[in-house]
Amino acid sequence: MTLALTACGGGTTKAVVFGEADLPHLLLQPSDAQGLDYSEEASKEVEANWTEGGDERLKALGLQGARFALFESADYGEADVTSGALRFGDSDGASRALDYLSEELKEPIFSGELATNIAADGLGDESWGLKSADGILYGFRVGNAVILLIALGDVDARGLAEKVAERVAGAAR
Repeated sequence: MTLALTACGGGTTKAVVFGEADLPHLLLQPSDAQGLDYSEEASKEVEANWTEGGDERLKALGLQGARFALFESADYGEADVTSGALRFGDSDGASRALDYLSEELKEPIFSGELATNIAADGLGDESWGLKSADGILYGFRVGNAVILLIALGDVDARGLAEKVAERVAGAAR
């Protein structure tokens, strides 16, 4: 991670720039996801979809890398959580990508129901939350990284999002 200092109207602010090696540290970890099993195979499949195929719009916004961690309950379909970290060339690209994803992810996944906004204050520099019959999604930005948490089933989505936000804040120091 790199810290850049920028003069801003007489003050100085710290810009956080995450590198590729930082991405695994920006994800939900097995110790955070009690009662859920980490699935390395599923995690690699999702990463491949985002990085090899990927969304052309995200690439145009400067997507430089992505890492994902998927967790599943022992009882199939009871609960699934996906944690993702997307790295962009700069914070502006990450901010625009966060806006784009909030609109894209409002579309129904399984239920046919459009997602509605929920509170997501305090998760990052910018944040949003979405809820539908399919599950709960949180997205937030810190520096040049966009963090996603998607929770399906019986899990404390906000609590998990806060754990990820704590990890990201720790990595940004």
